[in-house]
Amino acid sequence: MKRIITFQSILGVAGVTIFIVSHIVAVAGLFLWITIGYFRLGPAASVAVSAIAAIPVLLVSAKVALLAYEAETDPENNGYRPPERPDVNR
Repeated sequence: MKRIITFQSILGVAGVTIFIVSHIVAVAGLFLWITIGYFRLGPAASVAVSAIAAIPVLLVSAKVALLAYEAETDPENNGYRPPERPDVNR
C-alpha cells in the first residue's frame, strides 16, 4: 500500500525524531561526562572516547528516524481508507 506523505506526517517524523534523539544524546553525554571524569582523561583521550561513543549514537539516531518515518507514513496509522469505487455493474 502506498505511504501517506503530507506536511503533517513529515512534521510528525521530525518531532518524534528530535524528541527521542535528544534523550539519546543526553544519556550519551552523561555517560561520557561520567566516564571521562572517573578515569580523569585528558583532552585528547576525551575526544577519542567521544568519537567512539558518537558512532552508536548516530546509528541509533538513524534507526529512530527510519522507524518514525515508517510509523508516521503508514496508512493504517493514519486512518486512511482508499476511496470506494462506484459499482458500475448495477
